Amino acid sequence: MKVCEKVQTKGTTSYNEVADELVAEFTNTTGHLPTDSAYDQKNIRRRVYDALNVLMAMNIISKEKKEIKWIGLPSNSVQECENLEMEKQRRIERIKQKTAQLQELLLQQIAFKHLIQRNRQIEQQSQTPPAVNSTIKLPFIIVNTSKKTVIDCSISSDK
Repeated sequence: MKVCEKVQTKGTTSYNEVADELVAEFTNTTGHLPTDSAYDQKNIRRRVYDALNVLMAMNIISKEKKEIKWIGLPSNSVQECENLEMEKQRRIERIKQKTAQLQELLLQQIAFKHLIQRNRQIEQQSQTPPAVNSTIKLPFIIVNTSKKTVIDCSISSDK
C-alpha cells in the first residue's frame, strides 16, 4: 500500500526514487542495527519492485523505461455502471425535450407558411386590397401565455 501511495502522490517517478524513500522511512522508524540494515534494504527494494509489477499488471501505473506514471485505481464497476445509466437517462430526457421543442418550432413554421399562403390567395381572388381585419399583416407578434395573464400592448400610429 505504501508503494501505491508514493507513486500516486508523485504522479511520475522512478523505481529507485520510490525504493529510496521507503528504505529511508523504514530505517528511520525501526532503528535496526547496521548489520541488519543491508539485508533489510535489499529486501525492501525487492518488495517495492514486486509491488510495482503488481500495480502495472492491474493497470494502475504505467512504466516506460525507468519512468513510472500513475494512471489511477480501478473504480467500482457497479457504481460506474449506475452513474453511466443515470447520465444516459439525463441525456435521453434532454433529447426528448429538444425533440419536443423542434416539433413545436416546425408546427409554428407550418402555421406561418399557411398564413402567408392564405393571405396571398385572398389577395389574388379579390383583385382588390383586402378588407380591414381580413388578413394578418406581417410581421406580427404571437404571445403564448396562460388565460389569467393580462397583456398591455400599444402600437404606434405609424405601426
